[in-house]
Amino acid sequence: MMLVCGLSLIVAGLAIDRPLLFLVGQITSGSGFGFAWGFLSQAIMETAREGERDRATALVPTLQSAGYAIGAAFAGLVANNAGYVVDRPSAVRAAAMIVFVASAVASTLAVAAGLRLHARLRHVGAA
Repeated sequence: MMLVCGLSLIVAGLAIDRPLLFLVGQITSGSGFGFAWGFLSQAIMETAREGERDRATALVPTLQSAGYAIGAAFAGLVANNAGYVVDRPSAVRAAAMIVFVASAVASTLAVAAGLRLHARLRHVGAA
């Protein structure tokens, strides 16, 4: 949820030309990622089957690198389709806004999926 809020602040900061709002958005989204990463890493390692824990632990940095690569490819694809032109600052700004909006939408979908999964697990546990 912090990532979604941070990305929304970034878009707002770009849209109304407020660098401080953009900075707060960057800090918020980065903090959200940082808070979640430790728990995600721990969950991966703890849910691994006996004898698979070493492989799961080795997978964590690989998963992180793959996430960076996929995220960079996604951002590049969105920016290029938005008409990214290096020598025109207005085009760079417009492409950046579209990239952050697309990222906020993807993050919102992830939050919705997580909330739905949590509700299902709680329902199963109550039965």
